[in-house]
Amino acid sequence: MRLAGYDYASAGFYFITICTHQRQMLFGAFVGADLCVRPSPGNIPLRWLAELERKYAVKIDAYAILPDHIHIILRIPNIYAGPPLPEMIQWYKARTTNAMIQEVRAQRQPPFLRRVWQRGFYDHILRNKTDIQDTRQYILSNPLKWILNDKE
Repeated sequence: MRLAGYDYASAGFYFITICTHQRQMLFGAFVGADLCVRPSPGNIPLRWLAELERKYAVKIDAYAILPDHIHIILRIPNIYAGPPLPEMIQWYKARTTNAMIQEVRAQRQPPFLRRVWQRGFYDHILRNKTDIQDTRQYILSNPLKWILNDKE
């Protein structure tokens, strides 16, 4: 649910979480004691984050790509004439889905169940520096929490 009456095209920082459909492990796996993520072939989520920045002239401030979800802090600049956040996320999900379908057809990616993404996404408007810093720390520590079975 979006915040009623809020202009999601306004400048600011937004924390976004997008989960895979039925929490499928589509975006890689954790490898070894160093807990680094082995990305899936083509690293589709990361590649399309870069395209999202280019297409909409926004900035990805921080991100974490985990096997079954992604976290993003997205910054919309002060001078912005693009679509609101929900439209950007819809575009991102459509592009990553199309890329995943191509990878499955080329047999470079295992098949997925029905859909890549869950319907919708979670967002939180980051309103001050403390909120931004805390969220960055959450994103950076999320892979460790995930591997220790406190999946978020």
